[in-house]
Amino acid sequence: MNPPTVSRAPKFDISREISDRSVVKSNLGGNILLIEESKLRLALMKRDQFTSNKREWHVPVSILIGLLPCLASADFKDFLGLEKAVWKAAFILLAIANVVWLVRAVVLLFVHRGKGTIESLLEEINRAPAATSSAAASSAAASSAAPPTNPV
Repeated sequence: MNPPTVSRAPKFDISREISDRSVVKSNLGGNILLIEESKLRLALMKRDQFTSNKREWHVPVSILIGLLPCLASADFKDFLGLEKAVWKAAFILLAIANVVWLVRAVVLLFVHRGKGTIESLLEEINRAPAATSSAAASSAAASSAAPPTNPV
């Protein structure tokens, strides 16, 4: 009787798969980055947060531009069952809340100054844990030393 045969799946060679299925046009002279999708997504989310913090001051300034002339020129009247003093107090409280919001936005603007730029994004992407970069370097060295395999 013949012994049972064990079928082995061919080894997956990423270099060969890329070269067989891709058209590569090169204009390389700089750095090539390989990055996991999750790491790129995290770096882009951080950049998005920083860039949105840079624009946050627009809203409170716009509201204050409308509120301050109202406070300066309005003659509040009793309306919807509320006395004129209540209306004036409401507008003053809204103006104070917007000033607080504006101060917070300006502080965030200065705290995150220089963050969210293309350069800081590239630094974030290039920053790799020491164990990962050394493991990648050793596996790259081992793969370059090993002869290519041809799955049959």
